Amino acid sequence: MANKSVLGVFEDADTAANATDVLLEAGLPQEDFDVLTGCPYPEGAFGEKEPRHHIYVFPIVGALMGLTVAFLLTAGTQIAYPMVTGGKPILAFPAMTIIGYEGTLLGAVIFTILGIIFESRLPRPR
Repeated sequence: MANKSVLGVFEDADTAANATDVLLEAGLPQEDFDVLTGCPYPEGAFGEKEPRHHIYVFPIVGALMGLTVAFLLTAGTQIAYPMVTGGKPILAFPAMTIIGYEGTLLGAVIFTILGIIFESRLPRPR
């Protein structure tokens, strides 16, 4: 299908909102047109629907992966280089919690940044 462009210039926001309603009633999907304004309006002022996104999944997955990697790293280090002190267990949980916390935050931040890049479709392969 050929792409066609139409530009509508309106005096105020009410007539622009009415025009978007007419376009939606005519069967034109919301994805096929954009409303651009010179000043900010709240979302939904022109009848547009809230876009669906899955950005919340990325930090959760990143946090779980960061926690897992951090616990595996600390447990592996403590098992590889055992240092028995006063009959205490080799795997010291209090020391693992600090590294686990840092790994959780690092994983969540990295995956959030990757999620924003992915959801924004910044690479745009052609």
